[in-house]
Amino acid sequence: MAKKAEDRTYNVSVIGFSGSENVKGPVGVGKSCLCNRFINDVADKYHMEHISVLSQTDFAGRVINNDHFLYWGETTKTDEGNNFTFHVIEQTEFIDDVSFQSFKTGRTDNYYKRSTQVKVQSAEKLMYICKDQLGMETDSAYEQKLMPEGKLNIDGFICCFDVSKVSQTTMVHQVDFVIALLNAAMKTKKPIVLVTTKNDDADKRYLQEVAKIAARKDYKGNIPIVETSAHKNVNVEQAFLVLAHMMDKNKRRPIITPYIDAFKQRQEIEEVAIEAYKNLLRIHVTDPKAVFKSYLRKLEKEPDFNHYVELLGTENAKKLFRQHARQLREDQIRKREQIFSTRLPDLIQRFLPDLETIGNRSWSACQKYIKDHKDFNHYFVEVCKPGEGETWKMVPKFIDNYNETRTPFDILSSPEGEAVYQKHLKQLQEAHKKIQLMQQFKKLLSETPQVTPGATLEDTYLLFVGKDCYIGLSQAERDDVFDDFQEDLKYQVKHELHELLWERTATFIQQRMQPNSSHKLTQDDLNSIKAEIEKDPRYRRLDKMEDERDVILINHLGFLECPSSEQCYYKELCAETQVQSVLETAAKTVNRSSNRISAVSEKECPLNLVLLGNEDLANKLLKQIREMFEHDLFQYNDTIYQVDYRPIGEDVSLEQNAFQTAEFKPNGCLCMYKSESSLNYIASSLETVLTADVPEEESLRNLPIVIIHEYDPQLSEKDSMKLSQKGQDLARKYGFRLKLLINICSLLHHINVSFSFVYSDFSFYLT
Repeated sequence: MAKKAEDRTYNVSVIGFSGSENVKGPVGVGKSCLCNRFINDVADKYHMEHISVLSQTDFAGRVINNDHFLYWGETTKTDEGNNFTFHVIEQTEFIDDVSFQSFKTGRTDNYYKRSTQVKVQSAEKLMYICKDQLGMETDSAYEQKLMPEGKLNIDGFICCFDVSKVSQTTMVHQVDFVIALLNAAMKTKKPIVLVTTKNDDADKRYLQEVAKIAARKDYKGNIPIVETSAHKNVNVEQAFLVLAHMMDKNKRRPIITPYIDAFKQRQEIEEVAIEAYKNLLRIHVTDPKAVFKSYLRKLEKEPDFNHYVELLGTENAKKLFRQHARQLREDQIRKREQIFSTRLPDLIQRFLPDLETIGNRSWSACQKYIKDHKDFNHYFVEVCKPGEGETWKMVPKFIDNYNETRTPFDILSSPEGEAVYQKHLKQLQEAHKKIQLMQQFKKLLSETPQVTPGATLEDTYLLFVGKDCYIGLSQAERDDVFDDFQEDLKYQVKHELHELLWERTATFIQQRMQPNSSHKLTQDDLNSIKAEIEKDPRYRRLDKMEDERDVILINHLGFLECPSSEQCYYKELCAETQVQSVLETAAKTVNRSSNRISAVSEKECPLNLVLLGNEDLANKLLKQIREMFEHDLFQYNDTIYQVDYRPIGEDVSLEQNAFQTAEFKPNGCLCMYKSESSLNYIASSLETVLTADVPEEESLRNLPIVIIHEYDPQLSEKDSMKLSQKGQDLARKYGFRLKLLINICSLLHHINVSFSFVYSDFSFYLT
């Protein structure tokens, strides 16, 4: 029973421009690549190089088998639901590597006649796979497959035409050769497809010439053209399927897709596969040190990886893997570089804070100064030696060490490091220049008699227009200097007015003792007093501050009527205040003498206190506490405590600001705040210390802590209460037991404070 047409087997002969290098040029027209791609469309089995110059031994081997054709094997393709099996041979011309002439065989037919024979035979001929197979035909690495029955009846021809421009040959030679070849093939009455190869590098003139060949009257439009590229795997399968439909006369000829459209379709398929594989890498490969071989077994279980390899090959998969790993490394370096770059301006500011420090040093000399600085190792680390062309970015050991948070020193030698330094230097120079201009402007104000107390810059600015010190300042800076000058000037003239008033005290008292003087100060009294002093320059200098001048005069007269230290203009310089201070100091000395450490105390132990507070609050607290204890000794019941202190007011994450050191183990912590910013500093510092990832024996989670709110008289009562509440909220945040003491004179007599106690009963420290 005959086979159904749908299951037919087709024997296809691939022919084209062949011969020695003198005939066809240094490269072939692509017959072998076309056959290779069609038989094995898996990327890893595609070989881009094939040879036609052989040794006598290879020519006589079972793959070549002393023939001028190759048997490429068989493959089955499906089209419109039908299976088509193809046996493919390639008609070529093998050249002797000694004589560089075509090998002589038993038949002497030329290529045109030999390649268009419809019957080919070669007993025991093995399937050709690649050039490395030659001479190793029996090697188990290569499949041992024989040409069926040693002979094939050809059902159709594929004639290849190279449309790329080839050196050392002309288009005319190929055109003449292909026309002669097609004429010979036409005589066989077998279907022919004219396939253009290497369309990925096509020359427009060659494409036009191919169209002319197919349109020749002799061929009656029976030779279709299929544009292909074996390297890009475009339209290769379609070329053979078109021929199959022509051989199966009951089937209609399929629509041939132009190369440009087929190439776009192929690109879309590959792009989807590439993106799927990249996404797979993003999910599974996160280590910049990853090696393809180590991940291969895991990737082979993923359909997206296998699909990519089938389309583009293992080598491309390996390249993309390496690109991904390099990108991970670059991202890792970029992130660390961003951290270092952000930190660099502050580091340069820390080590080179002013022009005096920089002096006449060059940038390289400044780098040496930084390296020799005592704090160098706290902030910088030498990753590589300078001058060897290596940077921290080339040292994987450092890049991967996230425990090393210090800045690599060689970053200072980079263009970015120098740019940051130059910017810093420019800012210092501009700031210095600005200070000089402000000082010059203030001096100019002092030398300008029209600038009187109470005057405004708006009234006097015309006096300064054109002056360098005025032009070089912004309006806000001019206003600041002028206001500052006015403040000093007002203080001076007010002080002079007070001196004038004290000089005339006897006159004022005498006037108030006049018989007609009323008990209360009247406007007439005030006018009379003003008349006594209004001609004095010290009085007239406040003419633009008349209201303030009147207030000073009235307060002074009120003080003379009822003197008290609280109303005295001289405040702490007041004689009465100074006498009282001397007496209080003497009283404290007596009290402390009575509170000396008892000689019968039996126990003695250290008491180490951390004093935490920025804005100089830690040092202020230290000063106040030390006034309470003689020689830093403190007695409670039968125990004497030797008190030691560690005041901290800066970043506690830095080693020099740590709560504990090898010599100092804290027993408690006193935290003082008086503003929103100082409370935020305490909160962030405690968060850093209490949640630090350190061994249990070094943990400070159980450290007794006191949060102290110092009263600020400049705040309103409402704002002060809010700030105090925030301190208590900070204590509750950690879920600790809370106490609130309004008065704790036993420890801090001179500070008006409210305390929020945290974690444990700390009263024994404060009694």
